[in-house]
Amino acid sequence: MTGTPDLDFSHLEPIGPDPASDPAPAGEGVSIQPEPRIDARSAVGARNYTLVSPFKVDGKWLRKVTIRYPTQGEIDAWGNGEIEGSRGLMLAMTGLHPSVFKALAWPDAAALHQMFSDMVPTFVIGPAE
Repeated sequence: MTGTPDLDFSHLEPIGPDPASDPAPAGEGVSIQPEPRIDARSAVGARNYTLVSPFKVDGKWLRKVTIRYPTQGEIDAWGNGEIEGSRGLMLAMTGLHPSVFKALAWPDAAALHQMFSDMVPTFVIGPAE
C-alpha cells in the first residue's frame, strides 16, 4: 500500500450543504419558498360615503371617505392586539389618520361606524347588549 498518493478533491465544490458546518434548519424537508407577490383588488366591495360636513385636511377638501373590507391579515392583527381596537381596524379600512377621524362631525362618524359594523365579522363588534 505504499506509494499510492492520497486523492485530492480540494478543487471541487460540495454538492450539498456540509452537515458539520451547516446544521439542518428546523422543518428540514419542507420547501421554503419566497413570499408570493399578491395583487389584491382591495376596492372590490368598498363603499364610498359622502360627508355631510366636509372639511379641509392639509389644505385639501375631504368630501368623501372610502371604506373597504378588511383583509384576513388585518382581522388577525386586530385579534392579536397588533391593531389596537375596532377604531384601529376602522382606520386601516379607511386609510384615515386618527386626527382626521376625530375631526369628523358625528353624523359622518356615525355613518362610518355603521358601515364598519356591516363590513366586519360579528366577533369584531362584540355581543349585542
